Amino acid sequence: MEQLIPSCLDNVTAVECDGREAVFFCHDGSSFRMVRHPFRPFMVLPGRQLPDNIDCECTALDGDGELNTLVRFDSPEAFDDARKKISRVAYVFNDSASQAMIACGVRQFTAMEFNGLRRMQFAVETAHNGRITAVAVNGSGQKAERFTGQEDEIISQFVQAVTAGDPDVLEGYNPSRFDLPALEKRAAKCNVPLAIGRDGSTPTRRPSRFNVAERTVSCTRYAVWGRHVVDLLYPAMMHDASHRDMDSLELAGICEYFNIKCDNQPQAIEQLGYILLPSYFYQARLLPFRYQDAITRGNGICLDAMLVAEYLTRGTAIPLPELPRRFAGALTGAEAAGVFHNVWHCDARSLYPSIILTEKWTPQRDRLGVFPELLGKLRHFRLEAKDAARHAATQEERRELDALQSSFKILINSFYGYLGFAQGSFNDFDMAERVTTRGRQILTLMRDALADAGATIIEMDTDGIYFSPPDGADRATFAQPVQAALPDGIEIELDAFYRTMFCYKSKNYALADENGVLHISGAALKSRGLEPFLRGFLRTILTALTGLAAPATVAAELERLRDEISGRTIALAELARTENLNDPPAVYRRKMESGKGVRRAACELALKSGRDFRAGDKVTYYITGEKKKLSAVDNSRLLSDADPAVRDENIAWYLNKLDELYANFAPFLEEVK
Repeated sequence: MEQLIPSCLDNVTAVECDGREAVFFCHDGSSFRMVRHPFRPFMVLPGRQLPDNIDCECTALDGDGELNTLVRFDSPEAFDDARKKISRVAYVFNDSASQAMIACGVRQFTAMEFNGLRRMQFAVETAHNGRITAVAVNGSGQKAERFTGQEDEIISQFVQAVTAGDPDVLEGYNPSRFDLPALEKRAAKCNVPLAIGRDGSTPTRRPSRFNVAERTVSCTRYAVWGRHVVDLLYPAMMHDASHRDMDSLELAGICEYFNIKCDNQPQAIEQLGYILLPSYFYQARLLPFRYQDAITRGNGICLDAMLVAEYLTRGTAIPLPELPRRFAGALTGAEAAGVFHNVWHCDARSLYPSIILTEKWTPQRDRLGVFPELLGKLRHFRLEAKDAARHAATQEERRELDALQSSFKILINSFYGYLGFAQGSFNDFDMAERVTTRGRQILTLMRDALADAGATIIEMDTDGIYFSPPDGADRATFAQPVQAALPDGIEIELDAFYRTMFCYKSKNYALADENGVLHISGAALKSRGLEPFLRGFLRTILTALTGLAAPATVAAELERLRDEISGRTIALAELARTENLNDPPAVYRRKMESGKGVRRAACELALKSGRDFRAGDKVTYYITGEKKKLSAVDNSRLLSDADPAVRDENIAWYLNKLDELYANFAPFLEEVK
């Protein structure tokens, strides 16, 4: 992996900038050493478009890219001054650590494994008035401890634990919104310096945001000198965005989802980190981003940084992005609806990356061919890592190699998406369209070959096909004629087999695997917008449709839910709907006042609550009133505001929702009785 993006220093765990020097923190046995290197902040401009009286040095870059001048500044102050005065037509790495890594030819964590990272987990407990009552810590060579007593003593003991443990990474679950703000506020009140930086400094912070699926989440980015601050909530949210099967993003719910059993919260965070963080750790070995930032950066931004960094290393100008346009996407669709038995899945391995490499396509403005070069090397390294994982001598070694190949897979799969990334310096919408066109052709060849072999096609989705094979089909040989029908460079495999498949509509289906485990895909079947009681009922329906339970269980569950709703014995939380705020309440209010907004119950409730809701936050509410058809906006209440002694949920509304859901699937249930 080090051959892909070389680093002139190994074991670098953090990067900081101190005036005109870059400071690299390197592991050195049980401690660390600091390596200082002269550094000048830089940006890339189209020509020498600089105001007068700014101390800098301009270097012409080779090639015909529009951003053809590398400008190095004599001081951070000069750089900041230039940023305020230049036009927006520039390429600027906002973080000085990113600039230092590129300028000095350094990447984090080379020659390291995830287990070699010094990780410390922490969790803060507070009273109702905000006073800190305890801080628990774990990891980084220190025994698990829980500090209690006087508030100033608790904070001092936490600082001492961080200093003694000297972690590379401080990990928490939602520390950006709770633990660190509480520590900051109470440390100031107690006059105790929160000196947890490696230089004895206190944390700094700035408002920020990151995108997860279709959501933009407001957040606060904390920086601790010489260390990373990792909020496990963010990778948990991204895991949920791709799998869409978590019932809760609270730590207890996440632990239940991953079957984590620990005595205290920091140890639970540690175990969660072992699951969610290794792939980001290995990506950080390639990216000119701090580890904590590599976790929250989108795939397009990460790949663009890799490509631009390589161009700058080679002294080559950078092109401006193409303007975005629409183009035809992948071939998807359900060939049939209903219940199917003995279902196989045929997958074209890494279809889009394979097309790019087989066809030797390169983005039009990538004059150096860095895009296919990186893609080819990543695929080669991933195959090596997968092969090594199969032959690993220990479970720990296998886990490390699997995390390594998983990080490569994430990056490999982002190459196609990057072609249509509006902010990508080397984006190419014509090439993206050629890739999807070729992908549709290949998937059509797969479909026709399977049909010729006697298979019943059920569902096609981008790079794979679900089908029922003919009677007597042999798993070991069935794919051979399909492979023979495909062009060189495209490899397929029968990668999954299922007892039963229920296909509802395109991209929405449920599968019962050979171990009796239910897998659900598609927003219509596992929408997070459904109330919990409806999600549970839908799962009961899908379990029956796939043969994992008797059809009679659906009628029994329907009757139970109707009785509990009518008698108000169902937990109110089961009826409550949870929505994400796209805008903070103040922005929603301005939109409504300007006549450009659409009324939403969650936004109205957040606005009226007076609480500190931000974009991306969840709002949980239930419906009140008496009629089954009414305005949810005008008849809703926050779940947290409910009076447990006075049940006021709308029985008619919820019974109607239950009956409507059942009616959608009743025809399919009739078929399996």
